[in-house]
Amino acid sequence: MKPVLAVVAVAASAMLVYTVLYGFGGENPRESGSATVFIRLGSYREDAATTYDPPTVRVVLRVNNTVVWVNEDITVHDVTHEPCMYNEQGCIKTFKSKLLETGESFAYTFTQPGRYDYRCSPHPWMRGTVVVEAGGRS
Repeated sequence: MKPVLAVVAVAASAMLVYTVLYGFGGENPRESGSATVFIRLGSYREDAATTYDPPTVRVVLRVNNTVVWVNEDITVHDVTHEPCMYNEQGCIKTFKSKLLETGESFAYTFTQPGRYDYRCSPHPWMRGTVVVEAGGRS
């Protein structure tokens, strides 16, 4: 086999293995039981390039509908369902974590399909989305 074809074959095999294990760009649900969102170092800065990583996560009911947020930053953050950001009267809060210290995590299991926008209360420029899709095994 020519060296160029060998390199292409190895690269294609590696991409196939990665796709099977991790999906396309983190968007495809995996049958791991949960999805993880990292609160990246430096998220407290308004000019941070990345805060919640990934900013959008897709999960499937009864497959991987638990999302775990992990704080890797040097300051506290929370995860608050956006429609209830300021505890508006009549708002139905789907989820809200406590203030998470460095290294702490928060997990929430979604039970209804839909789009759930969230943000950090102390740092409102930090925003993310969970998209919950119907399906999965019963």
